Amino acid sequence: MANSLQDFRSGPLDRYREKASFDWKKMRVFLDTEDIIEYQNKLHEELKKHPILLPETSKSLTLDEERRISSHKIYVLRTISLLSLPAQLDNLRKPVASLTALFQLDPATTIKYSIASGMFPSVLQSLGTERHADDFDKAMRLEILGAYCLTEIGHGSNAKCMQTTATYDKKTKEFILNTPNFEAAKCWAGLLGQLATHAVVYAQLITPDGVNHSLHPFLVSVRDPKTLQPYPGIIVGDMGEKIGLNGIDNGFLMFKNYRIPRTCLLNKTGDVSEDGLYVTPYRDPNKRYGASLGALSVGRVFITSMGANYAAHALTIAIRYAGVRKQFGPENGEEVPILEYQSHQHRLIPYLSVAYLLKIFGTYLMGAQYQFSIDMMTGNNKDLLADLGLELHAISSASKPVSGWVVRDAVQECREACAGHGYLKGIRSESYY
Repeated sequence: MANSLQDFRSGPLDRYREKASFDWKKMRVFLDTEDIIEYQNKLHEELKKHPILLPETSKSLTLDEERRISSHKIYVLRTISLLSLPAQLDNLRKPVASLTALFQLDPATTIKYSIASGMFPSVLQSLGTERHADDFDKAMRLEILGAYCLTEIGHGSNAKCMQTTATYDKKTKEFILNTPNFEAAKCWAGLLGQLATHAVVYAQLITPDGVNHSLHPFLVSVRDPKTLQPYPGIIVGDMGEKIGLNGIDNGFLMFKNYRIPRTCLLNKTGDVSEDGLYVTPYRDPNKRYGASLGALSVGRVFITSMGANYAAHALTIAIRYAGVRKQFGPENGEEVPILEYQSHQHRLIPYLSVAYLLKIFGTYLMGAQYQFSIDMMTGNNKDLLADLGLELHAISSASKPVSGWVVRDAVQECREACAGHGYLKGIRSESYY
């Protein structure tokens, strides 16, 4: 496999590549495995067949244009068989490999596609039951587009304190969703601003006896699929233009006595009978919550894994630039590439090591998340699943900010290390934010 990897084109960086103390092709096989390299090569060739997927760097797009093009792209991606669930089930590293390939083209579309075809249906499958199978199939075909609504204005990581309520009415066999105050408004959910027809909404489940059974997920119809107009009782809108990733329509959501059928409760970890009795396969409420937390972690795990791609993209540009940009040198001699200066190496090389660390750890964590989702579907060993869910929640709650902080610093250092060129739109530095 190492021999099948293409050599780099000859150029000004040859002097450094020839000095390498290791075979980069063997290292690539060690990091990614032969199966993944073959899969990515096939995927790259398939992506090249769709010019619309290529990034637009020659001109600035309006917010509406960026959203429209990004929305078009996710439906194009849906036609590529290598990105389908059956094509990736044989190797848990393939989802990460596919996201890495897509990220190189357009981070915003990658995130948008991951929500529509990954995060949303994954939650339906891992936390729902057979009564949600039809919704899962529609989500996988992108016949419905779903947002993932956990975060509220007033709370994020402290999930237990979310304020949105879902009160069961046994007379009508419906849940009544309410947003008690502005702090309880769901916010920042991707696809919710314009496209989402549905949303997985986390709310405090309250039974007719007044008991609060804590946070549970509900599949909620948000907009009419034909008109994309919100249903009565729902206030939904766009968070507005951001400093980056504007292809993603992040939105907010509020409810006022909005009624949904009882069966909209994703009932893998807890359910309510028609007469209002709460039932759960977990005797310990903390175990039930732990199992739910594993599914909640999917967004944080994704961000952790994608951090490696941000760092790798920025570092590739900055280090290659440093290898060809010359500045000063001995009198009557050639100028020296700035990569030779220890001060410049000190700026970039530590972050290069971090990028490798994040790649390895992110791939492992994403694989663990996918395996957890598969195990949730089978429902075997519920106590173990609850413990794994808590573990995923704890690790991802720490890895997401740590990854974000170090990648933020790496990207900024890389941009500055390219001097004035780091300010050019062509290097796509705005897509890092």
